[in-house]
Amino acid sequence: MLGKFRDSENGDILILFAGTLILVIVFLGLSTDVILAFNKRDKLVEVGRLMSEARVDLGEELWHSEDPQSTLREITWEIAEKNGLDKNQVDVKWIVRQQTNSYRASEINIILTDVYKCSTLKMIGINEFPIKVNIKGGQDKNTGGIPIWFPGR
Repeated sequence: MLGKFRDSENGDILILFAGTLILVIVFLGLSTDVILAFNKRDKLVEVGRLMSEARVDLGEELWHSEDPQSTLREITWEIAEKNGLDKNQVDVKWIVRQQTNSYRASEINIILTDVYKCSTLKMIGINEFPIKVNIKGGQDKNTGGIPIWFPGR
């Protein structure tokens, strides 16, 4: 019965099946690259959250530091190395928004970057995905009129 069906189509079904199979395999390869890139991004988000939690845990140390940005950068570099990232993949921006005798407010951004090197997407000209994660945060301290110690003064 199968031989009869194959003979009546003159191989057209076999060609359609082969073409469809190739398209399915290419689609699976492309989707695998995208999924692995998102997986890498999720890892960066997780490491960024660890860095953010460390910032909260060491809040007093950072407030009393001469240079809180470099202190936080050193902490984030240590966490990055423990999680398989390089120092050059981590950047910390500490921006003081308001500072008075008894109140300080800062915006803190931890920026993580990485690159996913594609395998299947190379066929369509995409060799790598740049991945950038920005963990935004802030820190403020109000002492209720009690002067805050100013480092270096």
